[in-house]
Amino acid sequence: NGIVIAFIAQLSPIAAIFVSIFISFIDQGSVAMSQSIFPAEFGDLITGIIVYLSGLTSVIMLLVAQKRKKKKELITVKKGDEN
Repeated sequence: NGIVIAFIAQLSPIAAIFVSIFISFIDQGSVAMSQSIFPAEFGDLITGIIVYLSGLTSVIMLLVAQKRKKKKELITVKKGDEN
């Protein structure tokens, strides 16, 4: 869980506190769910989905930044052609 917390918090100490509380709520909720009709593994599934979506967010932000950089370069080249 420590690696998951550090990954989601993006190595920020303040965010790690809140993320660890959030992950502990998910773990405790999965224990409570095991007493009902749902299996306890749903907590691990939810945590895994959160980790993958956090990773995808970083990748998407990187791709958007690259696309904006290319678009900005194209605009400056077109402005240079007009002169």
